[in-house]
Amino acid sequence: MKKNAKKDVAESTRGRAAALLLRIADLERRSSWAGARPRGLHPAQAKILGFLRGKGPCRLREVASALSVTPATASESVRVLGEKGLIAKGADETDGRAVVITLTEAGEKTAGKAGGSLVALAEAVGMLPKGERKSLLRGLERVVEALEAAAASKA
Repeated sequence: MKKNAKKDVAESTRGRAAALLLRIADLERRSSWAGARPRGLHPAQAKILGFLRGKGPCRLREVASALSVTPATASESVRVLGEKGLIAKGADETDGRAVVITLTEAGEKTAGKAGGSLVALAEAVGMLPKGERKSLLRGLERVVEALEAAAASKA
């Protein structure tokens, strides 16, 4: 195979992979809105409920980190969720100065209905054979690291 032909294949593969990642992001975004909007939530709020449902009680910093948002952004969403009666705040047993966020009963029910996009994505990945899932995970981790490094260098 000629050198240019190999480069064309690599460019094509790279471009197609990037396009598919963007398509997954678009599908997740639409799914998030579809699950959140009927319940009077923003997708970020639905993601917080889903995160708390999966992880259990945690601090605000953990929520912000998991959603890749600033603590201030997470704090605003948590405030609104608290006003809606979907989460409760309490003192951390190990550090009385820290606040722990937990789902209320209403929050648990809402999380089950509003946060399905992550479950759907995990199920789709689960359809892949184990070896392909491991390769996908390694590849995506490297892509995320590269994107985070590029973003950090621009900051």
